[in-house]
Amino acid sequence: MKKRTLEEKGKDWVPEEDDKFGEDKVTFVNYLINNCKGLKNSKSISNIIANVEFTKNFSKEELQHNIIVPLRESGEVFIGTSNKGIYFIDSSEDAKKTLDFYANRIRSELKHLRNLKKIIRKNDLFKNLKPKKDEKTKINIYFDESGTPSLKNLENDPFFIVTAIVIESDRNKPILELDKKFKFIREVLNKKSDFEFKSTRLKQHEYKKTLIELSTIDYEFASIIFDKAKLNSAGFNNAKSFYKFSFDYLLKELFDYVGGTINLYFDQYSSEESIFQKEFEKYIKNKNLGYYLKDIDNLGMFNSNDHPFIQIADLISGVLKNFMKRKSNLFDLVEEKCIFIRRFPL
Repeated sequence: MKKRTLEEKGKDWVPEEDDKFGEDKVTFVNYLINNCKGLKNSKSISNIIANVEFTKNFSKEELQHNIIVPLRESGEVFIGTSNKGIYFIDSSEDAKKTLDFYANRIRSELKHLRNLKKIIRKNDLFKNLKPKKDEKTKINIYFDESGTPSLKNLENDPFFIVTAIVIESDRNKPILELDKKFKFIREVLNKKSDFEFKSTRLKQHEYKKTLIELSTIDYEFASIIFDKAKLNSAGFNNAKSFYKFSFDYLLKELFDYVGGTINLYFDQYSSEESIFQKEFEKYIKNKNLGYYLKDIDNLGMFNSNDHPFIQIADLISGVLKNFMKRKSNLFDLVEEKCIFIRRFPL
């Protein structure tokens, strides 16, 4: 069977029934296909607004926010960007140009971020700064791990992997969708209604089916893979110290990519309200200034049954563990959600 082209997929694209901008999205996509197909036919947003009959009057910012960005996030239609304007991606060359455009822009922005951090450190700019509680952007980050923070039994347990799942908490849609999606997957896999999704509890075909179904959920992830055989510092011999260090390291790396008020939800490592749990929460809170005054609003360790996104963190960590141990490779099913994966030591 011949594979459908991006143009054919674009022409057949249908918005969700409750999408109040759905009609205008369809109009926009069809206009791009007919008038802005490919990099050479790029047009400015102002030009498009002037020539397209939308049902609503959009400003440039409104068109970006309500039409272009959601279409890109849909995973079905992608709008290319160049210095000339925007265009409908229809070929490998278009995709390469847009990929390079974003990669170069991200690298440039990260360079600016690093230079800003240098100034913050040198001048102690955050010394007397108080975080604002009215921050509009709110981020939920859910954590879990695979393997153990112990340097014993390296042959069977060579890696300790920590993963963070990131969603915008003011967008409740992903949270509501995940509950429905897990319910659906349980029914498809013939699991009990209280089945908890863990990488060690799924057969290979179940694991694959679960990841495919979860691909429609709006989340991102970041992970650190600790190669335990290469950890020579004495501090790693203490499992609890290693555990705390691993999540601190992940947070420092991740916070370059998130801003706003942040809620942190960790999987319980020991019993609820244990001494270690209190130590861990205090450790992360005391690191707040080290995270460049990220405003951590809520922080705690929770049962993964109460926070389904912690279960996704477990599944992602399991994917990476199986890949590293060459047991299976399901990474292509989650790659599009990846912010970064780091190995430690480098």
